[in-house]
Amino acid sequence: MSLTPHENDVILGRGRLISAHSGNVRFRSLVSQKKETYSRSINNKSKRGVALSIVEEIESLNPPGRFLIEKSGTKLASIEEGEWIHVEKEKAI
Repeated sequence: MSLTPHENDVILGRGRLISAHSGNVRFRSLVSQKKETYSRSINNKSKRGVALSIVEEIESLNPPGRFLIEKSGTKLASIEEGEWIHVEKEKAI
């Protein structure tokens, strides 16, 4: 099933269009806020906990943020053009 991204979704991929999406901007801000905590983590379990907290914060937004990837991998002129599929939490982490 193809999904339509909304403002809280994080779009996985590269490029200016994806980078400028509001959900990706919010995601990068959260990562920046938690960067020091992640760096000070002493093991992979605690680092995973920091990553999980970011994913859960995105998912707790209204509407809930999702992690999406473009189905066909084509170059897009707009986010709305693509066919998007949901990425499971394990891959998002």
